[in-house]
Amino acid sequence: MQKEELANKELVMIRDELLTLKKCQHNFLMFEIAAIGSLLGLAVPLLFQEKIEFLYCFIALVGLIIIFPCLYLLLDKGISINRIASFFLVFERHIFIKSQMPPRFIGWENGNSEFRKRQHELRPIPQGPPGSGTQGPNKFYLLAFYISTILAFACYIMFFSLYKKYLAQRGLVWWAPDQIFIITVVLAVIIIFIVHTSTHLRKLLSGIFTIEAMSDLWEKIIS
Repeated sequence: MQKEELANKELVMIRDELLTLKKCQHNFLMFEIAAIGSLLGLAVPLLFQEKIEFLYCFIALVGLIIIFPCLYLLLDKGISINRIASFFLVFERHIFIKSQMPPRFIGWENGNSEFRKRQHELRPIPQGPPGSGTQGPNKFYLLAFYISTILAFACYIMFFSLYKKYLAQRGLVWWAPDQIFIITVVLAVIIIFIVHTSTHLRKLLSGIFTIEAMSDLWEKIIS
């Protein structure tokens, strides 16, 4: 009986943690949009100045320092959310279908520690193309990814426009080899980040970090 009471208290605590993680995700996305919007709003007037300094060209790139961590943390929170949701899925299956406590339930912290140690055992479960499901979380992650991608390219376009203006004021052209190198490096960094993040996103939507895949591992740990 004492074990069941402790389990109930832990479940309440875990649900609170789940809600907090979801709130964090929305806050990250809202902060990203607001910050980049403000930054681009400050950069636009520079395009109409008669003379701009070299450092002004890189104001828009500050946005990348905001976008990259925000999107990465948002997806990382998604993995934590799926790990908790998959735990509930297995736990409730035992309570409501098998009418018993999971036989090897050792508490959330112990179970979570065991899960992390055995995370290499996770295997994806085929379930259609990435993001093809109708689940709300899938749509949210895709939306966050698309918004972040658009904002990243918006920052790049602003950087390119300011840099081109700066060069034109000094009688230089942007297609000179040394200028092309700078422009290409910045673009390459953005593309590499997007490709890397899309791989992370794919694992979350249809790979090893889905609720279904994680629930299989939880079944091995607590059943």
